[in-house]
Amino acid sequence: MNDFTNIDFDGKIVRDKFGVKPLYYFQDENGLHSALTLRELSKHNFPKTISKEGLNLFLSLSYIPEPYTIYENVFKLPAGHYIEIKNDNAVVKPYYQLENHITPSSLTFEQAKDQLRQKLSESVKTCMDSDVPVGAFLSGGIDSSIVVGLMAQHSKDPIQTFSIGFKEKEYDESDRAKLVAETFKTNHTAHYLDYADVLDVFDDIIDFFDEPFGDSSAIPSYYVAKLASENVKIVLTGDCADELFGGYEKYLNEYYIKKYLRIPKPIRYLFEKSICLIPRTSKTNSLIRKIKKVVTNASFSGFDATYSYMCMGCSDEVRKQLLTPDFYANVKPIVEKTYNRFNSSDSLNRAMFNDIITVLEGDMLPKVERTCRMNALEARSPFLSADMVEFAMSLPSAYKINGKQKKYIVKEAFKDLLPKKIFSFGKRGFRVPIDHWFRKELKQDLQNLLHPEKIKKQGILNADVVSNFVEQHLNGYTDNSALLWNLFVFQKWYTKHITE
Repeated sequence: MNDFTNIDFDGKIVRDKFGVKPLYYFQDENGLHSALTLRELSKHNFPKTISKEGLNLFLSLSYIPEPYTIYENVFKLPAGHYIEIKNDNAVVKPYYQLENHITPSSLTFEQAKDQLRQKLSESVKTCMDSDVPVGAFLSGGIDSSIVVGLMAQHSKDPIQTFSIGFKEKEYDESDRAKLVAETFKTNHTAHYLDYADVLDVFDDIIDFFDEPFGDSSAIPSYYVAKLASENVKIVLTGDCADELFGGYEKYLNEYYIKKYLRIPKPIRYLFEKSICLIPRTSKTNSLIRKIKKVVTNASFSGFDATYSYMCMGCSDEVRKQLLTPDFYANVKPIVEKTYNRFNSSDSLNRAMFNDIITVLEGDMLPKVERTCRMNALEARSPFLSADMVEFAMSLPSAYKINGKQKKYIVKEAFKDLLPKKIFSFGKRGFRVPIDHWFRKELKQDLQNLLHPEKIKKQGILNADVVSNFVEQHLNGYTDNSALLWNLFVFQKWYTKHITE
């Protein structure tokens, strides 16, 4: 069995090692039922009762990690696990657990750097092996740029690359992708989105995930998949490098907190009070969010800091206010259980392990897999072979984070491959102007879906709290777009699947 495909063998239902493909199941008096999608599984008429754990995980994380789903008694088979039937009962067992394959490396930095380059080059070559046309998503970030550069080395013909930009310039980074495309002489296709494009397929994208999914970057992911599907059948991506090699800002938490705590307390107090005075614009929102995270996490360490950064939707405190008592559940221990699977003194590597198991499976992989499947496209990530993952996790975090330089070993290993300018760009990801849309094009839709009477009738959310978050955002007092997007998505899902 390879690393990316679910296979049924010897009467066992198996999910791939890292959860690239979904696999849902439930059991009733007629036996075990499984399917690749909840909509397929729903043909067996399972009770559509909302899972408190699933709902609370969604509101906190913006997605629902395995084994939970939005429905009670319906589950996702965990990655690296299989189901077998014993005495008419479904028994879930692991066949692959990453923590059992991590052995601390004795490689020097130079040796590790050389191995990284060799392993990734081989993985790219393997992923390119196909009888159908192969291209690549090119965001202009370091990871996808490296993948494209290696593809160009392995191909006699120009690589076909695809990217999405936004007509709102502060969200657009297509110029980065263009620079890489020119460097490697790819056949590059770019499309620039505005709200008019999104309007036509907005509901279709949300609905295709079968359950609430709050990562708004699924929207540009859908469009870049649609763009690529017109020319190729398979695309290579740079996904998973951030989790393996420390590409997210949150991995600098310890660095910034140490700096912050050196500031005298009275000055810190004044600084914290003055944050709210910074004018909120599309350019300052990201900075304010980062500053607040550092301030909030200054007293946290270990899992508490990791969990705080994971809660992209809302904090536990906000969620307690947001939900009615009958629907609230404490889900922090669920996430902590995964974190504790890897017992290491290297706190950064523990955080990265947790993201590989939880964030990849629950958010990053479903986003790409679903949006590609919507467009009859297959995505392959050269960073996500078991060999690459185990190698990355064997390395000390000091090879990955150097001061405040993220993905240090990746940048050093491939600095001669990419244009120097690429390394000077900050990380953006697929940012979507949701905050802007909620104040303009999506304002009426937002107000309708989160109308107090509608919320009260459902009995799940606290109508007054929801209205307050909506009002604060529309008035420009604060950026509540992440939380409101989760509520917006949930309401759309609820309207279609529960009230129909």
